[in-house]
Amino acid sequence: MSTSTIILFFIPPITAILYRWLEHVGVIDKVTGRSFAIDGLQRLKSPSGYPKSWINNQGDDQKIFAELEKRISKKTSMPKIQKAIEEGLKPKLITTAGSPIEISGVPSEWPQEERFCYLPNQPIMYVFDAPSSDTGEKGDKVCTLEELETWLQEEKDNRLFWLGVFALGLISIAFLMLRINNG
Repeated sequence: MSTSTIILFFIPPITAILYRWLEHVGVIDKVTGRSFAIDGLQRLKSPSGYPKSWINNQGDDQKIFAELEKRISKKTSMPKIQKAIEEGLKPKLITTAGSPIEISGVPSEWPQEERFCYLPNQPIMYVFDAPSSDTGEKGDKVCTLEELETWLQEEKDNRLFWLGVFALGLISIAFLMLRINNG
């Protein structure tokens, strides 16, 4: 067996182990920006309201906003939002719409974040600059908390799928080379 064939046999498991370790310690999420999107999702889930659940396209929120906006704009199925994006409009704010649900039976002195919650189907909305509106802004629903959470999980699952395809492809090449060398 040649040295190149031996190397080919070791590349897939080493790649898989290295990838899973990098995934486990959060490096892959940081590199892809998914960690910012996850931080944004956690903020949107927070029933504490403004300013925590308001994610702006500037200042300290800029990276979180950009990663959320990239993913939501790609996946949203809301016709009004799709049309606005096609027209080149960019949102200036991402926030959770509606009021949180009060959790009954908990002490009233607990912080708001522990006395209220959002349901998975709570809407997330974009707010755009709209000079023609009374307030100068206009917003609409882009997805729900559950949809965004599902999209972020699918992103991770898809990465794992492609790693498996890559590793299987390398193993197949190694076996093919072994057959060619021995046959």
